[in-house]
Amino acid sequence: LYISDYRSGIAIYDITDIHAPQLLSKVDLEKYVRSSAYDNNYLYVANESYGLTIIDVTNPYVPVVKTSLPTPGQVYDVAVKGNYAYLADYSNGIVIVDIQNKETPVIKGTLNSFTGYIYGIAADSYYAYLAEYGYTDTVKGFHIISTITKTNPTLKSSITTSKSAYDIAINGNFAYLADGTGGLAIIDITSKTNPSLKGSLNTDSSSARSIAIDGTTAYLANSSTGLYIADVSQVATPIKLASLGFEKYVYHVFLHQDHALLSA
Repeated sequence: LYISDYRSGIAIYDITDIHAPQLLSKVDLEKYVRSSAYDNNYLYVANESYGLTIIDVTNPYVPVVKTSLPTPGQVYDVAVKGNYAYLADYSNGIVIVDIQNKETPVIKGTLNSFTGYIYGIAADSYYAYLAEYGYTDTVKGFHIISTITKTNPTLKSSITTSKSAYDIAINGNFAYLADGTGGLAIIDITSKTNPSLKGSLNTDSSSARSIAIDGTTAYLANSSTGLYIADVSQVATPIKLASLGFEKYVYHVFLHQDHALLSA
């Protein structure tokens, strides 16, 4: 398990025994660490104003920082697909990075045509999906970007949500949005040029900050009210299954086997 510790870096845990996780090592990084993505023995870290940091975690007891790549904005989230990392660069939109050489990654393309801030990102082989947060009337909330040409990503379409989207998960032909004060939003992305909002759900009037999907169940880190679980088998009418409160605000959720792992 790789934990992005906002103020101190990366902590690596062995969770073979889920009831007694063991700390294996820590990597001290410059503030602030927002999120990370694991791919094939490497960890790609969204290191906010310090850009993208790449760590070799082949030996989890002795992780090695390979490099850091500054970006024009502040990296809040990262998705990895093949030889590319896709960055949610906050005030600078999306940045696409060639990561074939871990020590010398190269920025290939950028797109900054948004009036809000890009908090979350998901990607497949040809498209990136963005969660946007903002305050003005021109903010949308959700965007689909064509990344077929890495040097020239292009906006394909947008959907207006609550305008406070933080995170996004893709499952089949649907995008599931942790839509801040709007709760859960479900978007049909079958057509990349004409996506449609299929369903939404108020998550106990709190702020949905992170989302993970397992089959027809959505798990949301719901800020002040903790973990929120919804049945999304009927995308037009998602329903609440359960919630679990904690003393502290919950900002991230991850799934591991039959467990939901939360960070506060």
